[in-house]
Amino acid sequence: MPDFWSFITVGLCTLFLTSDPGHKFGYVDKQGNEVIPAKYLQAWPFQNGFARCYGIDPKTGKDDWLTIVFIDKNGHEYKIPATAVDGDPFKAKRFLIDGMEIRDDRLEIQVIEKNGIKFVRGPYVVSIVAPGEKKPIDANSCGWKGMNPSTGNQWFLMDGKAFEFTGAIGKSIVPGLEPVPMPQLISDWYGVKTRMNEKYDYFGELSDGLVAARLRSSKRWHYLQPNGDIAIELPANVCSTQPFSEGLAAVAIGGVAWSDIGGKSSISPLKGATFGFIDKTGKFVIPPKFPCPAKDWHSTFKDGLALATAEKNASIALGYINTKGDFVVPPKYLRLDEFSEGLATFDASPVGFNPYQWQKTRYKDICQFLRQYNIFSMNKAEVKSLLGEPNEQTKFPDADAYLLSSGCLGSTYIAIRYDANEHVVGYTMPPNFWAWKSLTTNQEEPTEWIVSDQKPDAEEGFYEFFKRAMKVKLFPPFVKPAD
Repeated sequence: MPDFWSFITVGLCTLFLTSDPGHKFGYVDKQGNEVIPAKYLQAWPFQNGFARCYGIDPKTGKDDWLTIVFIDKNGHEYKIPATAVDGDPFKAKRFLIDGMEIRDDRLEIQVIEKNGIKFVRGPYVVSIVAPGEKKPIDANSCGWKGMNPSTGNQWFLMDGKAFEFTGAIGKSIVPGLEPVPMPQLISDWYGVKTRMNEKYDYFGELSDGLVAARLRSSKRWHYLQPNGDIAIELPANVCSTQPFSEGLAAVAIGGVAWSDIGGKSSISPLKGATFGFIDKTGKFVIPPKFPCPAKDWHSTFKDGLALATAEKNASIALGYINTKGDFVVPPKYLRLDEFSEGLATFDASPVGFNPYQWQKTRYKDICQFLRQYNIFSMNKAEVKSLLGEPNEQTKFPDADAYLLSSGCLGSTYIAIRYDANEHVVGYTMPPNFWAWKSLTTNQEEPTEWIVSDQKPDAEEGFYEFFKRAMKVKLFPPFVKPAD
């Protein structure tokens, strides 16, 4: 979510993490009440009644990344360093605060226990914890693949053979893992050919007894039973699907193909697609009225709520809907994370272009600015009110240059030119060497200027947009209009 999307668990909802200036996180309940104000730099889901955060030093008013803050559901703060039962407080999972032991398992994504053996999945390593021993399994080298859609068990590929976590003893050299026949409903991404992946090029996860799959030949979507039989045949205008949960599944329809934009997976929704929710008959019970984000997306029902979207300021705002399709947490948030123990984190930053973010962060979202505003209807004063003062430069005598990003190899700028009345008449970026080392060197000046309003696609980065825009329209060297 994902970066952009998140998942709903139980109770409260947590905002996605970021360290950009201007982003502050708080917690909202399932009725949409912001019960803990947005004042934290980072915020994690609630666990065992507490959430881990980073905040502001009250003495200096500056960001404080050295003090861990645990908060309870009333917003009361418990600050670390405190006694860490496991040693280093920045690596520990258990803490003693005011005589209470607080456990923080935020790095453990999943824990499953069978027959006294635990399957623990973290960001990079899977561990099998049996009585008296712990066996870490490198998820990358062993080919850990998540859930077997046919059985619902966690499974692995090791040395070309399939294993599942069943809790069995003595079936393999790793306690709890058992050799199994190669699953049929797996993508050939895994380097394994099966009868089913010769027909389908993608399989989702098994959920509510069904698996989403896409036909290799026609790119048409269906929901399959675990044995591979078609349970729901979806219409041809479906472009992406989500797993079933609580009897409903999010399905995206419509849209047109993305062009000249990197970073999209082959199963991402099409440009302009909208999603709604179907039941197990394939009928839309919540109409497809919610705009899809460009990148990978996730929306499933949990405890009667699902993440949904609305358009706001040429961007996408997030909220939660009930099973009737009505928003219960209003769609006004830039980011939302999962509900956990009744609360979810929200980002208090405004949806859309944020002048504060532009001027204070290292990487500027020029594409959101161009999506939200028609730059050719603006004058110099209006541009400066949003982008701030231009950088000193001698390269463009009739233009202002605004910093987009900076790094060890140089800095990237957008140059904006004005006519005699200080109205915008063109803008550009370097067409070949995308980072100017200096605005005062004799490096070759760009000669291709965009002189008509063009909008970046949703979530399109500035590099992709300018490359595409200049490919579509190549203009001659800029000629200053006559006064």
